[in-house]
Amino acid sequence: MSHTLASFKIRAYARSVVMRQIVGLSLLLLTLLAAPVVAPAGPATPNPICPHLDTWNPRGIKGPNRVDMVIVKFPAGSASQRGGSCSILVDASYERERERSYSFMAAGQFLVNERFSRSSDRDSAVSGTRAFFLFPRPRWLKLDPQAHGGVVIVRLDPVRVVEIGRSGFISRMTGAVIEEAPAVTAMTQGGVVFKRFEGIVLDAGWGRGEVAFQKFPDAESTFTDRGGRNCNAPNREVFNYDDRRHPVLAHESDAELARFLTARCGAAFDVAPLSAGPRRADISVLEPPPFNVPLPPRRPQPPR
Repeated sequence: MSHTLASFKIRAYARSVVMRQIVGLSLLLLTLLAAPVVAPAGPATPNPICPHLDTWNPRGIKGPNRVDMVIVKFPAGSASQRGGSCSILVDASYERERERSYSFMAAGQFLVNERFSRSSDRDSAVSGTRAFFLFPRPRWLKLDPQAHGGVVIVRLDPVRVVEIGRSGFISRMTGAVIEEAPAVTAMTQGGVVFKRFEGIVLDAGWGRGEVAFQKFPDAESTFTDRGGRNCNAPNREVFNYDDRRHPVLAHESDAELARFLTARCGAAFDVAPLSAGPRRADISVLEPPPFNVPLPPRRPQPPR
C-alpha cells in the first residue's frame, strides 16, 4: 500500500513539473508573438548611379523602390539592368553561334563583347572583348523599361543616348559617329570604330577571352579627343591595379583626368569637354548643331 502511494505521489509531482514547463513555454510564446517584429532594413537609398533601381543588401531585402532589375525584350535579343552595379547588358544576336553584345557601366566603360564560334574546349578561345571608356562620364545609367518600335534605348545621362536597333547593332549614339562591322569574326576585334566623338574616348584595347587592360597592365591604351588627336598612355598610368583582378580608372574625376591628359598629351589635346560640362543628350553630331554650340576643332592638317 505504501509502495503504491509513493508511486502515485511521484507521478503527480512529475505531472506538475511538466505542466509548469508547458505554461512557461506558452507564456514565452505569447510574449514573442506580442512583441513588434523588427525586420532587417533594406538600404536607405539606391545606388545614385541608377536611383530608379534598388540595391539588394546581403540579406536579400529590397529598398524603397522595390524594383531591382529591368529586363527588356526586343527583336534581336534582350537587355537588362540590375541594381547595385547598375551596369546594362544588351545581348543582341540572332545567331547563338556568332553574337555581339554591349555592356555599359557606371565609370563610362563601354564593352563590346563578341563570340565568333563555338568551342568544346573553352569559350575564351572563341570570344573577345573591346573595351572603351567614354568621357565625360555619365552621372546616371538607365535602361528604358520598354523597347520603342523594336529599338532598345540606353541612357548615359545627361551626356548620351544609345539606341540598339532591331538588327542588334547600334543605330545611333548621340554625340558620336561610329562604324560597326556587320559580321562577327575573329578578325573584327569588337567591330566598333569611333569615327568622331564629342568628348574623349579611351580605347583600352581588345583581348581574346579577357578584357585587354585587365590582362595586360604593361600595354598601352589610346585617348582620342574630339578633334581626332590621339595620345597613347601606359596602362599603369591610366588604371589602378591595386586589385589585380579588378583594375579601375586611376583618375577618379573628369577634372583629374583632364589634368593628367594635359600633362601627358600636351596643351593641344582638347580636354575642354571634361571641364565645360556635359553636352545635352538630345544633340547629336549627326544633326546640325544650334548656332550657339561651337564646332569642334578640325583635325590638324600637315603643312603644304
